[in-house]
Amino acid sequence: MPKKSMTIAYEKGDVQMNQIPKILRPREKMLSRGAETLTDSELLAILLGSGIKGHNVKEVARLVLLKFGQKLVDAKIEELEKIPGIGKTKAMQIISACTLAKRLIHNGELKITLRSAEDVIRFCHDLISSKREKLVALFLDIHQQLIDKKEITRGTVSASLIHPREIYAPALELRASAIILVHNHPAGDPTPSAQDYEITEQIKSAGEIIGIHLLDHLVLAKNGVRSALNANDANRAL
Repeated sequence: MPKKSMTIAYEKGDVQMNQIPKILRPREKMLSRGAETLTDSELLAILLGSGIKGHNVKEVARLVLLKFGQKLVDAKIEELEKIPGIGKTKAMQIISACTLAKRLIHNGELKITLRSAEDVIRFCHDLISSKREKLVALFLDIHQQLIDKKEITRGTVSASLIHPREIYAPALELRASAIILVHNHPAGDPTPSAQDYEITEQIKSAGEIIGIHLLDHLVLAKNGVRSALNANDANRAL
């Protein structure tokens, strides 16, 4: 089977892991390229270890993320067990990993620093595959370390539906020094719309008044990434 066809079959779960070229397997990819190069589903696949008949482990991981998305960290054992290939043991593995990550972040032992568009893309990669348009705000401290991530709106991102207070009220509560906005275009074209530019200008202007800087507004899509704040340079340092 040609490599491209094999990759598609792998993503769909139509082939077993031992039929996949080693270069495409999550564990081998991590060893050769590093964990940061893996997709969310590949990282979860390593945690799960194995799939079931008819669904390789990558497909099982994809199903989990498709159902829960960012809410995976709060999933319950009984909810996870409803997904094919997830029994009680795998459900506990997922919950244990999520709980540990939450504790490390809460205790300040795990710091997420966002200094470039590439950092943001990696952190918000799940938005690219979302079928609904979402606007997410990332709240940062003075060192550009993540304080919190909040979904501001889901559905059409419209200037008439988003007010700066929805973003800056939590920013003030969190004592954030800066924010980054990220949203997706499910249709695949990352080109910012007129509404995107309008929202960006509103948020930027409000932030200048209260002293919380808007570092960027990135639009993520399958066909690339664009900035609605710095249209000519989406890959610059933040």
